[in-house]
Amino acid sequence: MNFKTRYLDLRSTPPGMPAHTYAFYALRDLEPGTEMVLISAEDPALLLKQLQLQLRNRLCWQCVREQQVWRVSIRRREDTEASTLQDILSRDHERLDALLVGTLTRLRARGPIAATPEVMEFLEGLRRHIAVENNLLAPAFPSLYGPEEDNPVATMLREHEDIAKQTIMIEELFRETGPDPVEAEIWFGLLAAALSKHEYREETRLFPLWDTLLRRCADAGALIQQVRAGLVPQPGSDSATQARQQPGPDSR
Repeated sequence: MNFKTRYLDLRSTPPGMPAHTYAFYALRDLEPGTEMVLISAEDPALLLKQLQLQLRNRLCWQCVREQQVWRVSIRRREDTEASTLQDILSRDHERLDALLVGTLTRLRARGPIAATPEVMEFLEGLRRHIAVENNLLAPAFPSLYGPEEDNPVATMLREHEDIAKQTIMIEELFRETGPDPVEAEIWFGLLAAALSKHEYREETRLFPLWDTLLRRCADAGALIQQVRAGLVPQPGSDSATQARQQPGPDSR
């Protein structure tokens, strides 16, 4: 992609406007395919973290110091390839969330039969995500295992088991000749609520831990590639078979 480049020099902000506010308004409306080069006389690390929080993790950047000046190349997150484990998994959460919203929209507008292809696509994607975390990532970091109630991996595995049971119930419902629309929406509502809490816990506790440990691994690049491959749909995958073979905590 050929990016349009814009510049934002924080050394000369408008009178009376803090640098943070100046940067926020410029980056809030950053267009797709545009790169903002931010120039600062001070280390922008804290500023960038604040902006990332305010803009809901929509930015990616690279920072270089040139003598007494910092130059930061900033792009929209969707204009960059995910590079960290946390970013890869979080983006897959976002993809699954979008699929779920689309499935619910189709379900309400056209009914369960018409929504069945979207339902199966969503369920298969969710199971791939769970399988990557259960069978690939959890065993890769054994130091995080433990029987403690608050252990993040133990929590993940318990929640995955519950979510897998819900996916089986939903799939069986949609493989019937005419699932009740109200019942179908109730099940999806329950699953959506469970996923919302689960994804938040993973993104705020578990994924940062995995990323930290991954930086110490000699084979980090190979593991990242395995994760990417595991999240991609495989030709000929059958969601009904996957549902009944969904790995749980005892499979590691």
